[in-house]
Amino acid sequence: MNTTSFINVTILGLQLGQRKPLFPERTVKIARQYLDEAGQIRLDTLLAEIVALEVAAYQERQAGQGLLQVLSAADMSAGRQQGRIGAPDRPVAAPVDLAEAVAVAQQAFADGLFFVFVDDAQVESLTELVALGEGSTLCFVRLVALVGG
Repeated sequence: MNTTSFINVTILGLQLGQRKPLFPERTVKIARQYLDEAGQIRLDTLLAEIVALEVAAYQERQAGQGLLQVLSAADMSAGRQQGRIGAPDRPVAAPVDLAEAVAVAQQAFADGLFFVFVDDAQVESLTELVALGEGSTLCFVRLVALVGG
């Protein structure tokens, strides 16, 4: 029996018609507590966990903005013109409502705005059980609406 409390899952983001990925490939840790005895998880639960991880990472980046800010040449040039060289004022981002973010992601999937593939198998329903194992790949494919149809 594996006692590891997390499994590593690789996340990819692609958009149809684009060669460049939506974001760099990364690995996230999914808590085993969300998996059933067969190592399966419902897609809606998996999406909620991914969104929660992304919101936490976003909040951490926002909190870290005040720690150390490196000025670019453009920042220094603009500061010279204003008579004060210092860190640029950055607006404070509004807090993210996790429940709302999860609902938006799940609704976007239900509306067909993106596809989800787990280990090359398409997941077609939020209630579908998907098998996750160590090193599984989760791929989000953003769809693009056709214009003039």
